[in-house]
Amino acid sequence: MVDFALMNKLLSQRQSRTQFSRIYNRLIQAVPRCYRLLKTLGGLIIIAIYQRKLVLDASNATENNINLSPPRLSWEDLYPLVATLAFSLDVITPAISTLGCIGNTFTMIIISKWSSLSSGAAFMFALALTDFMASFYDGIIEGIPPLFEIRLDSINDFTCAFGGLLSRSTTFASFYMTVLFSVDKCLAVVFPFGYRQYGKPKACVIATVILYCFSLLQSFSSFFVQRKHPTLDKCYAANFDIVSREIVEMEPRIAFFSAGLLPIAIVTVLLVITIAKIQINAHRRQKLTSGSKTEQSRNPDRRGMEITRQMIVVTTLFDLLLLSSTLIYLRRNYMDLRNLQDQALMNILKRVAKINTALINSANFYLYIIFGQKFRSDFLKLFSSKQRKRSQYKSSEIANKTSQQNQ
Repeated sequence: MVDFALMNKLLSQRQSRTQFSRIYNRLIQAVPRCYRLLKTLGGLIIIAIYQRKLVLDASNATENNINLSPPRLSWEDLYPLVATLAFSLDVITPAISTLGCIGNTFTMIIISKWSSLSSGAAFMFALALTDFMASFYDGIIEGIPPLFEIRLDSINDFTCAFGGLLSRSTTFASFYMTVLFSVDKCLAVVFPFGYRQYGKPKACVIATVILYCFSLLQSFSSFFVQRKHPTLDKCYAANFDIVSREIVEMEPRIAFFSAGLLPIAIVTVLLVITIAKIQINAHRRQKLTSGSKTEQSRNPDRRGMEITRQMIVVTTLFDLLLLSSTLIYLRRNYMDLRNLQDQALMNILKRVAKINTALINSANFYLYIIFGQKFRSDFLKLFSSKQRKRSQYKSSEIANKTSQQNQ
């Protein structure tokens, strides 16, 4: 007797493997293109830095009354190259954010289909939602219209105030939602029994609501201060009736600490504790099992361990990108803008920091796909179920047509 259930299961597994192989082949084909793009951008950056060095050496030699030959390229010759580099960075940011919106949407769809949600899965869903809002506003709303010389955030005073509030609050919430995700999985590894009792999705909902409220409160000063510039097409700090000028001048330093150093320090400490505890548990388990393959292969919570592994990868990338953005912020703030070359370099660094923020908000889904086997299989099931429904619908249509013809 033929076991149709087993045959359907084998066919579905084969379809998922073929679909994964197609996606894998497409990713492999995209790697050389990405490498060539990064190589071109790196070459442009190196040329710009080298030519800037020539200009600064020539200016220093002039000040010291040293007769040197003039640089091969003047600033006017160099400016189109830097302008092309700046425009390419402006295009890359919304492209990354668009991919991030798509990936975060898939993450929320996949997690919503899970039968049982742990606190870690709930934090993954909340992080995907927060990253979606940050990518959509910072990368798409503020990234695509300026490419066509349109600024939606500086239409009037209200758009300036509301846009500044949204930009700051979503970025702040995205950073600290990653911190909460790392806190959750660190507690799950360090205190597993207490986490099973208290680590419920309800705790994630409460922490997420508190974080959103705090993000709005700490960003509300921009709503009262930011106004449209009377002559230029940009927003600036103009209204100090509610928030004083001294507080506004202190905000960059506060943001440097609260949205830069503090999340980096918290995530780094939690990451080290989590990895150390995982290594200790693995060493103890190896001693207890005494080489027994059956005990070593037994894992009571494979999905929980997979989420922990994904958290380690996500927080590591978060630390590296946010640290580079923090260093760029220090370089920009302590840069002496003596000439146009310094201003061009500052604008390039500003765009690189935006790309780092876009990657923080966009890369999680693709990291889940690469480092999560169950997550990847759930992602492939979305398309296999759709294809199965289409095939069933077509077969039912064919059956109806044949029955009508027979009648």
